[in-house]
Amino acid sequence: MPTKTGYSIVGGGGKGYINIGGWNTTLTDKSTTQMEVPGVKRREGANVYIYAKHGTQSAASAGLQVSISDPATDGGGTLISPLVFTAIAGGGANPYLCKALTVGTCLTNEYGWYFVEGIASVNIATNTVTVALGAPICMSPASANKWIGCTATCQGFALTAIACDVTGPAFLKLM
Repeated sequence: MPTKTGYSIVGGGGKGYINIGGWNTTLTDKSTTQMEVPGVKRREGANVYIYAKHGTQSAASAGLQVSISDPATDGGGTLISPLVFTAIAGGGANPYLCKALTVGTCLTNEYGWYFVEGIASVNIATNTVTVALGAPICMSPASANKWIGCTATCQGFALTAIACDVTGPAFLKLM
């Protein structure tokens, strides 16, 4: 049975997959103007995404680990977004702050979609042991955008055995 959604400003919706035509933006759209409601979640296949704003720090490339930042104006100086992400640097005091991954390159004060749950490619940190199939993983405290095997505060699990300094599939739940 066809489904229809009504999230779009112009009515949206369409026959077929539930999210076709139901959003004002695609997963890779970026804009300095808010196009969706910050904090709204979107499911595409096995993955879940959240709409938010990228903070005032430097640009973040695709796949970058991000964390919650202080709310800030949207660059125009008037709108305060309730959900702002910032890039995480390696070697931080608390390596387990990763809340999302960037879908595409995010520039300063741009709104866009962030990956928060589902299947993603992860790179296991250098000088760690191979992560076994089904083993829990979390963000590496030593290097940004790398993952390690862990027992506490895990943020996902490996879908195959992944050797150190190698990229492999994992299931992540970041929020």
